[in-house]
Amino acid sequence: MTVEIRPFMVVATTQGGGAMNHEGTSGDILPSRRNVAGALTLGLSAALFNTGFRSEVAAADTAPALMSDLDALRASTLDKKSVALSPHSLVGSRPSLAIISRFQPGHGWRASTGSLSNLVVDDTSDYALGVQSLALATQASGVGGSVDSPISATGLNLEGGMVRLLIKVDDWSQINSLRLVAGDNTFDNDRNFNLDARETRTTASYVKDREWTWVTLNASAGSKSGTGATNVTRWRLSASSKAGGVAVVHLGAIEAGRVVRTFPNGVVSICFDDGRRSPYLYAKPKLDALGWSASAFPIIDRVSGTTSSSYLNATELRQCREYSGWEIGVHANLASEHNAGFDTLTSDEVEQSILASRQWFYDNDLGPGEGFAWPLGAFNKTVEAAARRLCAYGRLNTSWSLETWPPGNPMRIRSALNTTEYSKVRTMIDQTRAAGGWLCLTFHEVTPTGTESMAVSVSTFGQVLEYISDQGLAVLPMLDVIRSGSTAAPM
Repeated sequence: MTVEIRPFMVVATTQGGGAMNHEGTSGDILPSRRNVAGALTLGLSAALFNTGFRSEVAAADTAPALMSDLDALRASTLDKKSVALSPHSLVGSRPSLAIISRFQPGHGWRASTGSLSNLVVDDTSDYALGVQSLALATQASGVGGSVDSPISATGLNLEGGMVRLLIKVDDWSQINSLRLVAGDNTFDNDRNFNLDARETRTTASYVKDREWTWVTLNASAGSKSGTGATNVTRWRLSASSKAGGVAVVHLGAIEAGRVVRTFPNGVVSICFDDGRRSPYLYAKPKLDALGWSASAFPIIDRVSGTTSSSYLNATELRQCREYSGWEIGVHANLASEHNAGFDTLTSDEVEQSILASRQWFYDNDLGPGEGFAWPLGAFNKTVEAAARRLCAYGRLNTSWSLETWPPGNPMRIRSALNTTEYSKVRTMIDQTRAAGGWLCLTFHEVTPTGTESMAVSVSTFGQVLEYISDQGLAVLPMLDVIRSGSTAAPM
């Protein structure tokens, strides 16, 4: 088998030749269902998405470990035809922002307010860029301390823009407060950003202990003082730890600016997890009336051949996809895997679950299932790498911050955890519109009263849709947003 890369398409060609579209049809001949999941791995959507056209695809024939023996879901060839999967155009998606600092020699940041137990302005022992970073340690007493940038002679208007920083914290559990401030010389006018990204379930956190992570922030999501970030000439990082503990924070880069917007008023993706029936009954009619499509992430053994009134079946999912334009994405093959969280599984188990889900989608004409929502939002670096090989993106459930466009990490797309309170959702919509960002709203149940577990009422859901419409935000399934690419460039 050979793999040919064409513009906007990856084609795996077998002895029979020809090309089959990503919907799974090519004339009257289909590949065997046993082999299609192996073919799906050839898409390697996220590898293309993150790194460009690399050798993972071309080397598929010579990678027996990739195409080995996971429950007969991996296969080395297709019987008669080939499968073509579209890669996504958001390759190299990081926009070009102004470099505030990369904390290299002579960067000029110094201690300012409060007190720190240690400050290494030129830390050559732990860094991700260049030859050094900045490192600070908090006081065990809980007293906070800060470091400030030099004052810039030229002000930056950050309103409606984006901040990107490279950060590492040795132990996030020790953080009491961690904030980044962008303001004028005296910080009388500024935006103040909360950088504490921990979730109640720590393995669902966007950032991990002892891991350098690029984090993106919508400037409009920072709390505002005075006129906000209209004339930013100075930056400050403030940190404090819980009493009795010490937090060590490393900074590798801060970048900021305003970007050309792919979505002028921002974009919203509406997601429904687990495959529950209530969104089909109560949310889908409202979305249909507006001409909007959603993303659904079912648990396969809950919806496969189900007779339960609580979950959708394959026919209903197919109706959502074929007539309403929904994306059907991967969540988990088994409820037991979902309830455990993928952070408790091995890489092979995660890969097997994703491939089994995509096989079921193929068998039931539900599309390629290139999108993925982390069960419970939980992951670690090892299983993240496994999912990246098989999916175009990974969606989290977070209570911290909003997603930017383009996202900071396509395998860690932030989705609002609390979507049941209209006032909170309205604020998120306003912030997304102001920044031209990406708001992912995740729902489980949509019911008449909203009193059930993880449920939002029909009336609240309707209010949310009405406000999105009034504010002029685009509404697209997550995979459609990913495929939109990015025209980001400095303004």
